[in-house]
Amino acid sequence: MRQWHRKRYNKTLVRPIALISNQPAAAARFDVWLKRLSYISQFGLFLFTIITIFYTVIPLYQKALLDETIAKQEIKLKELNETLEETYARVRKYTVNRYVSFVVRECTGLMDRLDKFSDSESNDSEFVHNSAFEIDIPACLIKTLNMHDLLQDLRPEDRLAIKEKIQTIALGEDLSILKQQAIAEYKDVDSLSEDKINALPPVTGISKRVYESYDFLLSTEQRIQSDRERRIHSRKIRIESSYINKVSEMIYTLKNLNWIK
Repeated sequence: MRQWHRKRYNKTLVRPIALISNQPAAAARFDVWLKRLSYISQFGLFLFTIITIFYTVIPLYQKALLDETIAKQEIKLKELNETLEETYARVRKYTVNRYVSFVVRECTGLMDRLDKFSDSESNDSEFVHNSAFEIDIPACLIKTLNMHDLLQDLRPEDRLAIKEKIQTIALGEDLSILKQQAIAEYKDVDSLSEDKINALPPVTGISKRVYESYDFLLSTEQRIQSDRERRIHSRKIRIESSYINKVSEMIYTLKNLNWIK
């Protein structure tokens, strides 16, 4: 009986010792797995950081660099455009001035008038004075629009603006009325009375000196008749010059167009 109790006591005593001896091994295994999980989590965090940097930080940095480069290029492009516009404005001004000068010469007969006047005799210049009135200025203005080499350096919108302005001048009533008034005034000179002819201003300048150079060859009656013709001649020249100047002023308005920017 005593031996049975001793065995039972020994069994009871061995069980807690076995439990106590198993606890450190379990704790050690837990620590090992905990360390492993820690390493895995650190590696995962490292891997996540690399992925985050690769897919977010680097693209954002590259985008920032690209935006900065684009901004710089836009500034340069703006400066180049401004320079280009300034250059084109000078080209346009030169082209329009050249075109206007050509139109004035061709459509008013100014150059032909000067050439014919320099080659004509002083008392035989009737054709010279009538030349400006014989020119069909509206048709001449329209004709110059077909001379593409004159306006080829301009942009299409600027050529269109000039075309519209030329058509307005050519097809408008102002030019026709101006010509009719000048012709009527020109013809009225021949019907002036002697008093009005004598009241006309005499010839001055170079023409006067030219006339005086051979006046001594004329008789008194011839000088009086010559002076009368000179006054009429001078009056007609002023009428025609006034007409040419007014037409030229209408053409010169091409220089003041409101260009499309």
